[in-house]
Amino acid sequence: MLSAKHQVTVRVPEEIPALHSLIASIRCESETSMPSRHGVVISRKIDAAINELIDLFIENNVTPWYSSRVSDPAPSIEILRSVLWYSIVVINERVTRMDQVRFFTGGVATCLTRHLEHIRVAQAAGEARGERGIFHLVPQLSSPEREINFLRLVAELLVSRCLPPEYSRCTPLRTLLKELLACKVFEPMIDRVCDPDWINQRLVSYLRQQQAAEELHRRTYMYAASYEDFITLIHDSTDIHDLEHLR
Repeated sequence: MLSAKHQVTVRVPEEIPALHSLIASIRCESETSMPSRHGVVISRKIDAAINELIDLFIENNVTPWYSSRVSDPAPSIEILRSVLWYSIVVINERVTRMDQVRFFTGGVATCLTRHLEHIRVAQAAGEARGERGIFHLVPQLSSPEREINFLRLVAELLVSRCLPPEYSRCTPLRTLLKELLACKVFEPMIDRVCDPDWINQRLVSYLRQQQAAEELHRRTYMYAASYEDFITLIHDSTDIHDLEHLR
């Protein structure tokens, strides 16, 4: 015999509402303030160069690992491209509103002069004592921890000013971007730029490239017996850098 009909009351576990509340608290706004298309930002040539840099950045740093984790990376990559262009537009607008003459002749010149003066005073004090001068760093650089904390503040300021509002209002995303910029972009870049050996290597490499270009320029004129031969060399060349130096 079959048992009588009975009703079963399904209760929602307490964890489910808590999970929905947690998701709602960290959910980023879906509406975007980014335009679908943008016109010429700076100039056609500069915009083309920036677009090429963005393509290289996505191709070398995003696509290799992101494509293996999602089935269709194209929509997300296009969103990333739009966000990068939005940031470029915002930065360009802020730069155009800046008093560049006052910035370079006032702020930059004053900071460089003060920095060089501190170095001169430290060297003079060290020579007076017969030892190497001690340069006192600013508080933000007194320790690696303080330096990275200062870089986090700079990164958070850039995220809040240069990204779309819906991105900067999303606390988890803002925190993630702040850490990525501070620890993976700013700190390695500053360490590299402030390395004297790296600066010397770049200078030596540049001088060697200039010397090689001048030698190629002289050889080209030497091998071209006439104007027609010179034009033939240009047509037969497949290296854009050689053509730029020949120009």
